[in-house]
Amino acid sequence: MSSNLINLLPQEYARELRRNYLMRLGVLFILGLAAVVVVNAVLLVPSFLYVKQQIQTDMRSLDQFTHTYATEEEKQVNDELAALAQESSYLATLSNTPTASGTIRSILAVPHPGIVLTQFAFNAPTKSSASTLQIQGVASTREALSAYAAALRAVPFVKDDNLPISAYAQATNLSFTDTLVLSFPTK
Repeated sequence: MSSNLINLLPQEYARELRRNYLMRLGVLFILGLAAVVVVNAVLLVPSFLYVKQQIQTDMRSLDQFTHTYATEEEKQVNDELAALAQESSYLATLSNTPTASGTIRSILAVPHPGIVLTQFAFNAPTKSSASTLQIQGVASTREALSAYAAALRAVPFVKDDNLPISAYAQATNLSFTDTLVLSFPTK
């Protein structure tokens, strides 16, 4: 074919033919674009459904985690409350627990002629044992020691007096260790 083609159509028909051709081409382009949009929309439906399912699964996991975390947090708070209640009951019992100085002051109020008291050891009461007070001293005679032991047994909060018999072994200057088991009234 030769490059010198002659168009025998009039100018007006040639323009109209070109316009019709461009219009058909534009319609085909729009139809192709619409087909691409429809195909993409159809292909996006599974992705949309997958993402929707993932969101629902994540929301369920979040709800479950929130519930579990809240349950653990509530358990921790309940444990702390129980510990605080136990500590408060212990603190309440401390107000009724006798002090060492008050107990020793009461024991020193007991008359002890002829006896020199040298040492006191106070053990506060625990859940498993009663309160004890250990008194060490030197008695001038057996009679003075016997009278002091009897006076100690007369003190209202002295439950038991564990003065060993061996304390009476010497006639004078008797060195002794007396262990008193104490029982204090509760308020």
